[in-house]
Amino acid sequence: MKKIRDAYYLRAELTDDHHPVHALTAARADDNEKRLESLEKIKKLVKEHPEIEIFGYHDREEFTLSTSKSQFV
Repeated sequence: MKKIRDAYYLRAELTDDHHPVHALTAARADDNEKRLESLEKIKKLVKEHPEIEIFGYHDREEFTLSTSKSQFV
């Protein structure tokens, strides 16, 4: 299992290359080059495997939707 983490704050980053939050994620990244690599992996995963559900825990709406679906929360 591959882990891809801390690549984005808002889901909009997966679809909008010009979203203003990109500046924040770039500034906050420990290694922005690695972050961008991870972001591209996530975009590819979403495109090639729509059956896989992903969520970003920084995105309040995504996290809320994900945890409300979970049987563990």
